[in-house]
Parts: sequence; structure tokens; C-alpha cells
Amino acid sequence: DVFTTIYKNWEEAKIPLTRERLHQLALYVNNMTGRGNLKGEQQLRPILNALFFSPGFQVSRFGLIGDLVRPSQDAFVRKQAMRDWVAFVGTGMTALALADISPFADVEVDPRNANFGKVRLGNTTLDFWAGFQQPARYTAQLISGERKITAKDGVYSVDVSSWQDRANIFGRYVRSKLAPVPSLGVDAMAGAQISGTPVTVRESIIG
Repeated sequence: DVFTTIYKNWEEAKIPLTRERLHQLALYVNNMTGRGNLKGEQQLRPILNALFFSPGFQVSRFGLIGDLVRPSQDAFVRKQAMRDWVAFVGTGMTALALADISPFADVEVDPRNANFGKVRLGNTTLDFWAGFQQPARYTAQLISGERKITAKDGVYSVDVSSWQDRANIFGRYVRSKLAPVPSLGVDAMAGAQISGTPVTVRESIIG
């Protein structure tokens, strides 16, 4: 439906609908709707699905950025992507601004904080950034070499400027994308969940 709508708009605007242009539009629409293009998809998808949670969706988030900056991108597809990005980010920032001035909500604007871009209403947290919040947060931490942690008694700054710390940040991002079974295995080996909550493995003898 999204593809058909854009196609009809281009048709009315008398934009040349070449095969290559429509192909790139299809790839963009796939990225926009969370269906990233995986090379060697038929062979890799079963393995990636076993290891990671929704690998096609994760690839699509980075694919959307590529739709904006890739030199070979069709000009009309890039223009469509920019228009959609402006609408998406503008709507999200407006919602955050309204929530920030509201006496009922708390908004985190520091990209180094785990709650960046989220709206907190009591015990409820709202994240409407469609999978872009985490990459933005981890990237900000890698660039700044600093991570912010929110605790009950305040916000603490943690230095993560060493290469070991930066590698750990990247590892945390990959770990957060693991499928349930591999994630459980990593938690058991690490002795803690990614949040730091301790994990204990209970042994039982049957028979």
C-alpha cells in the first residue's frame, strides 16, 4: 500500500517511472516498514533468526540511513526518504517537547543515557522511535566516551573512553539484539542479565 501510494503520487507528478527507480523505491519501502534487505537471504536468514531477534528489522534501521546518504541512491527516492524522515523526527520531537513541559511526564534528552528519547509516565515508559533509539544512544556513548546511568538517588556519569570500554559498549549492543535462547545462554555464562541483574543457574537431579 505504501509503495502504491508513492507510485501514484509520482505518476501524477509525471516523474519518469524507470525500472531501476522503482526497484530502489521498493528497497526503501522495505527498509521503512522494517524488512531489511539481507544479502544471501535464503541461506543466512534461518541462521540469523536463530541467533538474533528480528534480524531483518535491525538491518532495516541502518538501511534507512543508507537511503539518505548512499551516493548511488536515486534522487527522487532520496527526496522521498528525506521528506519521510523530517515528518518522523518532527512528530517525535514535538511529542517529546509536549511531554517535557507536562507535569505528568519525565523526558530524557541526554543521548548517553539509557532513557534517551523516552517518555516516562510513572512506571510506564514510552519509546516511539521505531528502533532508532538504541543505535543513537550507543553511538553517542562511543563518540563521547561517557555513559550516563540513572539511579534512584541521581544520575551518574561513567567513563567509557578506553578501547576495552568501547568494545564492551559494542558488545552490549550486539547482546541486546540476541534471540531469547542465545540471550539466555549468554546471561547464564556471564552470571547476569544485560541490565546487571544477577542470574543463577539451578541444577536438579532427576530419578
